[in-house]
Amino acid sequence: MRDGSGAKACTLALMLLFLLLPISPGIRGSWDQWRGDPLHHAVEEGEAPPEGELIWSYHTNGQVLSSPVFHDGGMLIGSDDGNLYCFEPESGELRWKFRTGGEIQATALVHEGRAYFGSFDGNLYCISLPGPAGGRPSKIWNVTLEGRILSSCHIFGDSLIAADDEGFIYRITMEGNIEWMRKISDTGFWASPIVDGAGSRGIIGDTGGGLFMFSLEDGRVKETFELPDRSEVYSSGLLRDGVLYIPTGEGRTLIARDLSGGGRDWDLHIENPSYSTPVLRDGRLYIGSFEYMWCIDIEDGNATEEDILWSSPTHDFQGGSSPLVTDRYVLIGSDDHHLYCFDRETGEELWTFSTSGYVYSSPALFNGSVYFGSSDRSVYCIGIRPPGLSVSAFPERKEIASDEVVEIEVMVNSSESAALKDVTLHAVPSAGRISVERNGSESESIPVPPSGKMTLYYMPPYVSSRSSVDIHIEAGGADLVPGNTLVRITVEPAEGADETGSGVKLKEGRGPYIAGSVAVVILNIILLMVLILFRIRDINTFERRESDETRHP
Repeated sequence: MRDGSGAKACTLALMLLFLLLPISPGIRGSWDQWRGDPLHHAVEEGEAPPEGELIWSYHTNGQVLSSPVFHDGGMLIGSDDGNLYCFEPESGELRWKFRTGGEIQATALVHEGRAYFGSFDGNLYCISLPGPAGGRPSKIWNVTLEGRILSSCHIFGDSLIAADDEGFIYRITMEGNIEWMRKISDTGFWASPIVDGAGSRGIIGDTGGGLFMFSLEDGRVKETFELPDRSEVYSSGLLRDGVLYIPTGEGRTLIARDLSGGGRDWDLHIENPSYSTPVLRDGRLYIGSFEYMWCIDIEDGNATEEDILWSSPTHDFQGGSSPLVTDRYVLIGSDDHHLYCFDRETGEELWTFSTSGYVYSSPALFNGSVYFGSSDRSVYCIGIRPPGLSVSAFPERKEIASDEVVEIEVMVNSSESAALKDVTLHAVPSAGRISVERNGSESESIPVPPSGKMTLYYMPPYVSSRSSVDIHIEAGGADLVPGNTLVRITVEPAEGADETGSGVKLKEGRGPYIAGSVAVVILNIILLMVLILFRIRDINTFERRESDETRHP
């Protein structure tokens, strides 16, 4: 056609064809659910940082065993304090939190402006997500299941597939109605189901060693698989090109089961228990186990001991963190309180980042930084720090009595392009007070000397039982990226104190306020009793006078 409409039509058709092509598991535009998609491919474009510096951390009031997902420029992650949190990924600023009645260890699913996630209170929640402009989430619905919810849900058609620790699987509509529920396990599920929409089948392992393939249409079990040593299955497994890859927990075996009937079945003994979910990239399978991170060549469709390319130590039990695999790196958490970064080709340990707790959370990547949680109750963002400040703090002791003063040595460092000029330090304890002089007055904003070295003194409140106090220390200055750190001090009752008596029992740093409120209540009761006694006396006096007047008019 001379007017060019034919060319336009062809161009439009090609564009539509491109949009309808299946997306390769190696190229994804978002990380909006557990392991990135319902088949748990867990391969994300982008590159992890070549060094592991703390960008920011946020302390919650519970262990953070959940894994991060991202939506509309925000990062969502659950905590054992019962809250689902949303942070600004770059700054760590809290956008909002949504509270449930139990721990949130499952990873949220984000879909069309909503988040779906389970809680230990037995409810599956659906909440609306506010955009980056601000606002708070609101609950759309919640469905009460038969047990606690540790696993993450995935989408099948216009519904959700979920599981609980009582052995039930569910199909729930986006409006919160249960289409079907079926008990298929006697022990319960901690793993998340694989949802193979094309095959209309789900796959999930239970804590008793069962591995089930079930119909997504009605929940009926299609097939069960025999596993070596019949060990528990905590891993969620990976389905790739018709082959299921999953470790058998204490069975210390990594298995492959070809669900397409192609005969690509194999078992590989890996010496250690594994609860991790594997990742397959470029013909290599990556998986964590107790003590080790493994890389196995399965290019020919089989795996033997000769196909183990490398196994690098993680120095302790690796409780359940699953690897993040990029073009050059493999990252995984360990029970030894570290996040590890290995060279993907050689297995060489490139860097580690230390936390104060187990790292069960599986790391996720966003704009060149890595995000994960720890059992030390914190959420972390790790990457390359821009020019700015960093803060280190070293208390002389981490356990003190409530009548003691503890010194905290603080060091503020700047990058090469930043100087310690007009930099101030803020140290805010959750209870007690901070001073720059022993027994001095409370300090809020403290100038940082050119050397960056400072000594702070922490004075705890009087407590009646063993309590934990968090001291947040932050250094900031004009046009500089602030640095921060957290110091946790355990405060014991002073010697000779009555632990069941009048001291303050701290909870989330509110001990002094609670003690003051109790004192006010007691004082009000005493005053009320005095007023009542005076009133009774006045009434008795009045009655006696009336009686006298009656007898002697």
